[in-house]
Amino acid sequence: MADQRRGHQNQRRAIGLALVGSLLLAGCSTFGTRTSGVSGPVEWRTTDFVWGAEGFGEQSYTFTLLRRETQGNDLTFTHVAAVLHNAADSRPAFWERTGQWRVPAHGEIPIPLGSRRYCPSAPCWDSGPGLVPVWHLTLTGTDQRGQPVRLVMDLRLPPIPNVVRSY
Repeated sequence: MADQRRGHQNQRRAIGLALVGSLLLAGCSTFGTRTSGVSGPVEWRTTDFVWGAEGFGEQSYTFTLLRRETQGNDLTFTHVAAVLHNAADSRPAFWERTGQWRVPAHGEIPIPLGSRRYCPSAPCWDSGPGLVPVWHLTLTGTDQRGQPVRLVMDLRLPPIPNVVRSY
């Protein structure tokens, strides 16, 4: 009886370890950069990465998000919402904008984006890779027939070295 219980415990332990291992592998597969993709009728990519020190303790990271309509319909976006993490240890920043942004059929529209990180103390100048921005963008609007359109884009930009200026 005791041998049978030990066998069941070992089997459960092996299944648990296999499950944890597969979850770790699945989680790790989402790491790295993601600078292009497709969301609904829009193909998107990032370009024009620029980073540098802006002043004492400040880093900046700017880039352009290019959106191209792929299905032959004019699109008009009226709302943009974003969640940004500058680095793994950073708190998220949230922002929203309303307006009228038109993407013509098969057209491409650039959106300039960027972020800053303020790091005034010496310990964070040497802590890690510097900026590693992760953006979650949601754009909502309509197509030329008045049908709702919702795009979700998850961007993981290339890490940059820590370029904080220490005077």
